[in-house]
Amino acid sequence: MGCMRSVLAHAASSETTELRLSISAPQTLCVRSALTGEDLGMATLQPEMSMQQIKEAIAEATQVPTYQQRLLFQEQQLAESLESFVKALNEQDEVCLTLVKDVTVTNVAGTHLVQYPNCTCTPGPNEACWGYRGTVQEVCPRCQERLTGKQIRTTDGCRRNGDGYGFVYWTCQSCGLVQKHGWDDA
Repeated sequence: MGCMRSVLAHAASSETTELRLSISAPQTLCVRSALTGEDLGMATLQPEMSMQQIKEAIAEATQVPTYQQRLLFQEQQLAESLESFVKALNEQDEVCLTLVKDVTVTNVAGTHLVQYPNCTCTPGPNEACWGYRGTVQEVCPRCQERLTGKQIRTTDGCRRNGDGYGFVYWTCQSCGLVQKHGWDDA
């Protein structure tokens, strides 16, 4: 494997600062299993990749979905050791990441997440409903990632007295689970 030369670039927006790899050409990265030590695959890093894009490239190479990945570099979570990872890319001929498959992911899709939801909906195959007694959470109940997107409020109907009702939806950017809870003006 050829030597990887890269630096860290900061792409700033009004809301967040995202770290990206700045490399001149695509580079190959080996990914090993934390459990067995075996090579799981070779991921290709492209110029200007974000952490999420790195995880997606690793998912494609290893068949481990992003929401089940914990990536370690020198026994530290990659997100916390990104600067040392970049330094290693600059200094070593071969750089490997260790992938820990998170098996604690729960299958909450298609369910109500509270005991008495006071809701008659049937959650879809990729939905989890909090009913009228709970609200969508900032942390995904399936993959435990913090949600970053926007909540979407829909109106499903209006009563004769003018009271509206509907649902609030929030989609996890990491695993795609759609959380929802009902709202009612009554």
